[in-house]
Amino acid sequence: MCYETNDNQQQTKTVTANPYNYIDTPDMTNQYNTQLSPADESKYEKWRQQQSNVVNRDLSKDENDYDLRGFWQEHPNFSYADKKQHLNDTYKKPNHPTFSKESKYSGTDGYTGGEWVEGKNGDWSYVASPTNLKMRSEIQMQDYFKRVEPDVKLDTSKAKEDKNGS
Repeated sequence: MCYETNDNQQQTKTVTANPYNYIDTPDMTNQYNTQLSPADESKYEKWRQQQSNVVNRDLSKDENDYDLRGFWQEHPNFSYADKKQHLNDTYKKPNHPTFSKESKYSGTDGYTGGEWVEGKNGDWSYVASPTNLKMRSEIQMQDYFKRVEPDVKLDTSKAKEDKNGS
């Protein structure tokens, strides 16, 4: 947030939007993390730094909504340089935009993930859960899918029904 001064020397507030920073979504950096031994934690941190260099951003920030330690423990040779690979749903935390039933954390603490559905023609849709709409508004979910999953159809109807008790 910054303040600008106009010609009348009054302060006006200007908010710089960050499409990746949903301020009403809980920070789960210190929750839902796989515990590693001290030796493995050191290896993980080295891997995370190497991969941060590959993608030119700090991957520790992804620990807010993804259990990178768990993923690394299962896939220690994963590299962001290989564009054919991607992080699976297994370690998505409840506050991840596409937290799904495939996550090991779905069903934990009352959080239930959404569901990926493949259509007859190989097209994909994501059926959001009440947890998804608890963590983000429908507008935020739509924005995320436009930016990150543009070829996936977002379906929030079931989540809204479940949320409203229908």
